[in-house]
Amino acid sequence: MLEILLIWFVGTVVVAAIGSDRKFGGWAALFVSLFLSPIVGLIAVLASPSKQSVAYQKKMLELQKQQLEAAQQPAPPSVADELLKLKTLLDSGAITPDDYEGAKNILLRK
Repeated sequence: MLEILLIWFVGTVVVAAIGSDRKFGGWAALFVSLFLSPIVGLIAVLASPSKQSVAYQKKMLELQKQQLEAAQQPAPPSVADELLKLKTLLDSGAITPDDYEGAKNILLRK
């Protein structure tokens, strides 16, 4: 009987040590192993992801979020779009032909 308790306790400590690097946690692994069984505790610990994989997943999600935000940023207007706006302003009489030519030259130098 004493041998069984000793094996149970040693198994509990081993499972708690393994669980300390898991999301499940060392203390949770210790209590589950102690009150249920070291085998049940080991199964629970091994089913839980490691802290490193959780941190890696968070990092990957953050990178994906940044890439998505960058992809959703509106593109700066092209030179053709700017020239079209200038032509519309010239046609409506909002700018003079000299203003149009000056702005067009500036845009075409970019």
